[in-house]
Amino acid sequence: MSDTEEEKGIGGVTDHKQYQFMLILKEFPILLDKSQVPEIKERKTIACLEMIKKLSTSLNWSFTKDTLPKKISRMKADVKTKSDKTKTGNKKIVLKDWEKIMYDLINGDSNPSVSMIPVL
Repeated sequence: MSDTEEEKGIGGVTDHKQYQFMLILKEFPILLDKSQVPEIKERKTIACLEMIKKLSTSLNWSFTKDTLPKKISRMKADVKTKSDKTKTGNKKIVLKDWEKIMYDLINGDSNPSVSMIPVL
């Protein structure tokens, strides 16, 4: 299949842009941090503004400081639900390229709600 046929396929161009988005997000891992400490929040705001600039120049996407975290959160939730290993059924988990990057960034192998706390 040629490149033009792939781009016309369902999600071809969108998946490429999502992949580019994830490559830019890799440069700003602070945006995936859950901490609400004031220092971290300031660093997140600065990183968010820098990422918005990169996205507008490289992908021609426009975000605000409110919409970018929402997009990241939605993408994170989609990958978490798609890669849930405790889900019933025997289907093989197949992640797209951008989903694999997000899975690695959010440490998809660990499940903090059921992980054991070491006893000292």
